[in-house]
Parts: sequence; C-alpha cells; structure tokens
Amino acid sequence: MKILGWNWRGAGNTNFYRNFYNIIRNHRPSIAVILETRISGDRADATNSNLGFDNVYCLNANGFSGGI
Repeated sequence: MKILGWNWRGAGNTNFYRNFYNIIRNHRPSIAVILETRISGDRADATNSNLGFDNVYCLNANGFSGGI
C-alpha cells in the first residue's frame, strides 16, 4: 500500500493538476492526501471535482486557523 501525502502550496494553480496527475500515474498510491492551507470552500470543491476521485474529504479552515 502506498500513501501519498503532499503539502502543496498553490493547489489552485493549473500546474498543480499536471504535476499531481503525473505523480499519481507514476506511483499509483492507494491513498492520496493533499494539504492546502490557502484554499477552502467553493475553491476547494472545484479543485476536488477536477481531480476525479470518488472519495474526497475536505476540512475548511476558519480564516487562517482551524481545519486540520
């Protein structure tokens, strides 16, 4: 079982999708965890839907605190 944990600053950036797809394709992890402290709410939902996963959990922050 492979687990990918990635603290990616800029997950809303278009380069993120290309880089993330390449890593998923090359390493084929069973679980992928993306940590992004600057995106929440509707922007996080849009990012989740663009990734194409079935099981996604998003925890929103309260301002610059809270969340994970």
